Amino acid sequence: MKQYKDSFTQIEKEYGLPQGILYAIAMKESSGKVMAKAGGDSTAKGLFQINNATAKQWNVDPWNPETAARATAAQLKRAFDKFGSWDKAIVAHKEGVTGVANGRHDEDYLQKVRAFQNQPWGENNSVVTETPRFKVVKSSDIKPKPAVEQETVSPLGGDWENLAAGFGSGLF
Repeated sequence: MKQYKDSFTQIEKEYGLPQGILYAIAMKESSGKVMAKAGGDSTAKGLFQINNATAKQWNVDPWNPETAARATAAQLKRAFDKFGSWDKAIVAHKEGVTGVANGRHDEDYLQKVRAFQNQPWGENNSVVTETPRFKVVKSSDIKPKPAVEQETVSPLGGDWENLAAGFGSGLF
């Protein structure tokens, strides 16, 4: 995926997208695999898992990382302009703009994209544009589980001589 860093960074700047968002979506959608194909009945394919209908609508080749990135950037920008939220724009990549407008929201998807965005290209210099939603746990809130008492058990109640004799051994 690092071979696309300069290209994706330039596309993000052209469309006014948050830094690392294209990388993050590509990693979540395809684990960074250009030739990824969804299973089952889905026709989603490529880095951004663009399905056939969307590829036709956007006039894009889902297998081409740069054109797919440009189409994804344009879609993200349109969704952001509609909703005024990058979180909703990210979810719209998965659920569609209509889905988000109808109240669909995939928090798990959003959090996974945001996690990738926090360390694009294996670095730790991304800008998070909205506060991630996760529960903060203090170490004082973590309670250890009680120890389990162990009991020593020996076969045949500890009668080792009879056990050895049963195997014909002269150990005892």
